[in-house]
Amino acid sequence: MNIIRIGYGNYDPEHDNKPSFLAKITHDRGGWWIRAIAGALYVLIGYPPYTFYSGNWWFYILWMAVSAGTGYCVSRFRLKDKISDFVIGIIAVSVLFAIGF
Repeated sequence: MNIIRIGYGNYDPEHDNKPSFLAKITHDRGGWWIRAIAGALYVLIGYPPYTFYSGNWWFYILWMAVSAGTGYCVSRFRLKDKISDFVIGIIAVSVLFAIGF
């Protein structure tokens, strides 16, 4: 069984012999765009059931932009891992409160 590592890591072929899938595609050495794309993919994959049920496409697109922007910012401003994971977790879970679950 092969696992595709979407991943948050930046592209560093000198020190990482198995870069993530997004690192291979983007060649982003800073990791900012990789984290933004990963955030958008999480919403793209995770929230369609709610979107199809409710028909709130504007909310789906807005939340995808918020998630991508948050991923970009925490990586761009080089927040510590615990802080960045907490912020991304808050953004990912707060959608549940926003939609009323």
